[in-house]
Amino acid sequence: MPLEKINWFLDVSEYRRVAKNRKALREPGQGTDYTHERFRDVVQRVVSRIHPKRMKLRVEEILAQTATARTFCFERVDGPLPPFRAGQYVNVIVNIEGIRTSRPYSISSTPLRGVWNSRCETNPADL
Repeated sequence: MPLEKINWFLDVSEYRRVAKNRKALREPGQGTDYTHERFRDVVQRVVSRIHPKRMKLRVEEILAQTATARTFCFERVDGPLPPFRAGQYVNVIVNIEGIRTSRPYSISSTPLRGVWNSRCETNPADL
């Protein structure tokens, strides 16, 4: 069975388990209150690793898919990539001649490679 199907199955299984127990976990006195002051540092560290505010990426490779489509392969240079799934998006921010601009790109790679791939259509005149 392909790894993508296994991951999908595990995600669905975990969702069903949590959904089944959600009502009981919301009852007062059940579960763990991670908003309590004693968990603040741990929660902040976990959240910042999963959802960093900024990352420095480097273009590792540019693959020509068609005459007008390119796949850009990014690798993170300031730490490990956070967990991701194909189909999620990332805002890429660049400075072009002193003007800061951003554009969202959909991630098209599997997390197993350790890089983010993003495919985009380009204007043939720009190539």
